[in-house]
Amino acid sequence: MTLAIDPVQAFAAFQQAGASLGAIVRDENPPTRIKFSMPYKDTWTTCGVGVKIDCEVQIAADASGGSRAMVTTGLNVSSAIFVFVIYPVAGLFVFIWGVILGIAIDAWVYNKLNGEVSEKLARTLVERVTGGVQR
Repeated sequence: MTLAIDPVQAFAAFQQAGASLGAIVRDENPPTRIKFSMPYKDTWTTCGVGVKIDCEVQIAADASGGSRAMVTTGLNVSSAIFVFVIYPVAGLFVFIWGVILGIAIDAWVYNKLNGEVSEKLARTLVERVTGGVQR
């Protein structure tokens, strides 16, 4: 994504947008890189347990005087261990088929959190920085 502001302003904008989403800064190297952990909680996907989506924003100067930003996101698996354990354990009450179903649900949860949810949080972060306008 290309921004019409210099890298220092872009860094500050991403930092502010992350804070507005409840993100905690894990590591930063102003004005080129910032890493966040963004909280996520959902009744169906995470059983109401909060997990973290890791986000990294890399910012570089652009030839037009602006900047380019690359946003990558992904599930912080260690924050979701409880979520992945609950379904197979709950499946023990239905014997072996329940455990198999629990493992299948775990795969679905992982794909949802690492894909759709991560992308949605990245889009929201970018929209807050750009005001919904990208060039």
